Amino acid sequence: MSRHGAMGWAVVVGGALLACGGGGGGGGDLGPASDVPSEASLDLMDAADAGGPGDEASASHETLTDFPPDIDWASLPRLPAGKVFTTRYAAAVASRDITPEKNIFMGGFGFCGGNAAACRESQGVHDPLFARVVVLADTETGEVVAFAGVDSVGLFLWDQRLMHEAAQLRLYEEYGVFFEGARLMVGASHSHAAPDTAGLWGPMFGVPREEAYIAMLRERTVDALVEAFGALDDVVLTWWKGSSPNGTDGSAPVVEDRDLFVVRGVRPGGEPVFTLARWSSHPTAYGHKNNGISADWVGPFRLKMEQEFGGVAVFMNGNLGGTYPDRPTECGLSEEAYPNGFKDPDLSPTDFMKVTCTGYQVADNAIAAKGGEAPVAETGIEFWHTRFGFYPDNATLLLAAKVAEVPFAWGDPEALLSENPPDMFTEFSLARVGDLTFLTTPGESFPAFGESAKAVLAEAGFSNPIILGITQDWLGYLLTEEQWKDPLLSYHQGLSPGRKVQPAFLAALRSLVGLSP
Repeated sequence: MSRHGAMGWAVVVGGALLACGGGGGGGGDLGPASDVPSEASLDLMDAADAGGPGDEASASHETLTDFPPDIDWASLPRLPAGKVFTTRYAAAVASRDITPEKNIFMGGFGFCGGNAAACRESQGVHDPLFARVVVLADTETGEVVAFAGVDSVGLFLWDQRLMHEAAQLRLYEEYGVFFEGARLMVGASHSHAAPDTAGLWGPMFGVPREEAYIAMLRERTVDALVEAFGALDDVVLTWWKGSSPNGTDGSAPVVEDRDLFVVRGVRPGGEPVFTLARWSSHPTAYGHKNNGISADWVGPFRLKMEQEFGGVAVFMNGNLGGTYPDRPTECGLSEEAYPNGFKDPDLSPTDFMKVTCTGYQVADNAIAAKGGEAPVAETGIEFWHTRFGFYPDNATLLLAAKVAEVPFAWGDPEALLSENPPDMFTEFSLARVGDLTFLTTPGESFPAFGESAKAVLAEAGFSNPIILGITQDWLGYLLTEEQWKDPLLSYHQGLSPGRKVQPAFLAALRSLVGLSP
C-alpha cells in the first residue's frame, strides 16, 4: 500500500473495506491450522475459478482437515522416487510468467470511489511479471520447503489456501509424495504496478476482483512448484548478508531494516541454479502516474542478479511496512533495463531510469556483499506452521464487517453483526534451513514488528533470522503496539486490522518455538 491519496483514504477507507467483500472477501471459519485439505474445500477450488471468496460459495468453505480416507499420508515418501542424492541438500527452481493478457485494474495507489473512468487501469506491459519458486529439500530427512516470490500487490489467505491445497494435491498426483501445502510459502513483492488482486483499487461497487487473472496466478505458481520439485538435484548452498539504503515512516527513533540477504544454490560442478534474495522496501519507484504493468524495481534487480550470478533470481520482500527504497535517477546507463517495454506517456525518461537504477543499486549492494559468503550449515531443514486469532480493534474495519464481507478470516461470520465481533484469524510459517531461520509475517510488517519477532527467535536459540513480509497472508500493515501511539502513522493505522495483532503474533510464535507465554 502507498501513502499516495492518503486524504482520500482517510475519508473513504470504510467504503473501501466494504468493497473488498464485493470480490475479495473471505467470510466463514477457515478452521484449525492444518495443511491437509478436505473434500469440501477441494470442491470449492473449482468454484473459485468462477467466483471469488466474496461469493456465496465461500460460506461452504470448510476446514482443511480429513483428506479422503483412502490416502494414507503418513506412509507416503517426501521426495520424488528414482532420485539419488549425494549432497545434504537438494534444490531446483522454476519460473512462470503471470503477466496479464489484457488491460486490467492496477493495485496499490489511489482510490477511484466507484468511478471506473478514474481508476488506474493498465494501458500496456512495460516488463513481465513472474511467479518464481525455489524448492529446497533435506536429502537425509525428506523435509521439503518452497519459497515463492510472486510479482503481486498481495494475496489474501483465501488465495493462499487454494494454492496450498492445489500444491499438496498436484504433488501427490504427479509424484506420489506427501507435501503439506503450507510448505509452499508464497510472498508477494507488493509491486504497485501489478494487477489489483484485492478488488480494492478498481470500481469496486458491484465489480468483483479479476478472478480469471487471480486463478491464473495461483495455477501458474503451483505449476512452478511442481516443476521445481520434479527437478530436485544435488546442490551446494551458500548465503551472505549485506545492506541497501531505504527509509521507514514514523517518529524518531525509527527502527529500520536495511538487511539484504542472499541464498545461492549451485550444482556440485559449479552450475548456477538460483539466487533467493530478501530485502525490505515498497516497489513503488514508478509512482502513481504509471499505467504500465511492471514488477517495478524488482524486475531490474533480478536482471542484474542473473547477469552476475547466473541461474534464476528470486526475490521476496521483508519488513516493507512504511518502508521505501532509495531511488537514484542515474547509474551510468544509457538506457533503462526494459527499453522496448510500454512507455506511459505521463512518465519521463528519468522516471524509467529511476526504476532501473533503484533495482540495480540493490543488486550492486548484494554483489558487493558476496565477500562475506558462507556455506549454509548442513544441519538440515525443519518447518512449522500455525494459525492464531486476535481481536481486530480497527473501528473502521469492524464497521465495515457489520454490513459486508471483508477479505479476512473470521471465527463466526454470524457474530459479525453483534456488539462483540469474533476474532480474526491468520497464519504464518517458520522454516529453518541449516543455520538460517525464515519467518513469515501475514502482512506489511514494519521493521519494528519484525524486530520484536526476531527477539523471540533469538530467545529460542534460532540463528540468522530472516523476516519474509506479506507472505502466507495479507492483512495490511502490521504495527507494534507502541506504533499505534505515533501520530505520524495514522495512515498505516487506518489500513491495519488493529493493535492486537502484534501481541497475538508474538504469543503464537512463542508457543510455536516452545517458549513460555
